[in-house]
Amino acid sequence: MIIEERFEKFYKNIVPTEAQLNDAIGKCNTTCSRLAKHYYDTEKYNDLKLVFGSYGKNIGVRPPRDVDVLFLMPYEKLDQFKKYEGNGPSALLQDMKKAFPKDFTVNDKLRAWGKVLVVQFAGASHNIEVLPAWYADREEDGFIIPNTENGGSWECYNPVPEIEKVDRLDAESNEKLRKLIRFAKKWTETCSVKISSYELETLACSFVEANNIAKAKLADSIFALFAYMESAAGAEHQSAISTAVKRMNKAHELAAKGHYKKATRKWKQIFGVDFPLSSIEKLAEDFPAAREQFIDRDFSYEIDTASTYTVTIETMVEQDGFRRSPLQMLKNLLRKYKKIEFFARTDVPAPYTMYWKVRNFGKEAFDIGQLRGEIVPDEGYGKKEERTRYRGEHFVECFIVKDKKCVARAGVHVPIGMN
Repeated sequence: MIIEERFEKFYKNIVPTEAQLNDAIGKCNTTCSRLAKHYYDTEKYNDLKLVFGSYGKNIGVRPPRDVDVLFLMPYEKLDQFKKYEGNGPSALLQDMKKAFPKDFTVNDKLRAWGKVLVVQFAGASHNIEVLPAWYADREEDGFIIPNTENGGSWECYNPVPEIEKVDRLDAESNEKLRKLIRFAKKWTETCSVKISSYELETLACSFVEANNIAKAKLADSIFALFAYMESAAGAEHQSAISTAVKRMNKAHELAAKGHYKKATRKWKQIFGVDFPLSSIEKLAEDFPAAREQFIDRDFSYEIDTASTYTVTIETMVEQDGFRRSPLQMLKNLLRKYKKIEFFARTDVPAPYTMYWKVRNFGKEAFDIGQLRGEIVPDEGYGKKEERTRYRGEHFVECFIVKDKKCVARAGVHVPIGMN
């Protein structure tokens, strides 16, 4: 579950924040209000707009990106610009600029581009891409829209089925489709892969339609998606996808052996800085300990990930006049120079061997070369005694080894002299 928890945290790290969503909604509404006032002499715009694209499908990622909105125009404007001598769609987009006077809160980037009017707001926030449209004669055709390219033309476009499809497949996949699409988008950013968001969405939808992933783990699902993409995506993307698949395969192998930090490193190669290390791993990066040991690498004990045995750690502290008090019951901070005891409770049947590891972090210990991390055998009492010498974060682990395998492990966080 460790890697799965990190994928859930990764998802939270890349989903637009509430503030970003409010910014997108606010700028979209402001833009549509201006257009409604200009073309209909009203500021009521709710029935005139349809948000589509990433925000319409709820598959956007951080940082803020453009918001795609379809705006229903008066039918007389369609007649006017269809009769226009020259590029009618281009003239239409230029006409839409009149809805935004010079005192409007955008910079000088009101520009017509392809099929849309781009309303570029000042600052690093959302821009709004407005697609002017009219209902088509046939419902299945959706909307009539302009295209300024190649001298100008009028086309049919219907984003509604795409939105409904994402809604349906996300529900069928137990809310995994949107997560997979967002993960894939971060991969394209991290690895500079020139594949369109639309193609990613199409591939992810096809994958979910062909595979039942409702009960699958996120890590397994993203691996399966990329394996699917390896054969289904365009040839120009095969090399990048194959590289990602190889890294994912290695990440799964490392996680299966309990090497979560190394596995996370592989995931970060694929998805970038938003994929999280645990707090302990981050501290280990900031305060490396030359003496640190690992139960598998330094003691050659295989970590049995299939084991159902458990071990728990209880802590007792001498502080504030109490002879012994559980760490979690202390109302004040755990201070320096106090005695702390760790007791292991396990359901592993004897015989077994117990080991302890105390890993400390923080500037005090770092500055005098006293960062620890050695693994030592239990003295036969299922107990470890320590003194709180250095201010900072500490992490104490207990390992149970049976038949040359680590069949149970547990850890406890001990903050000293700090919140």
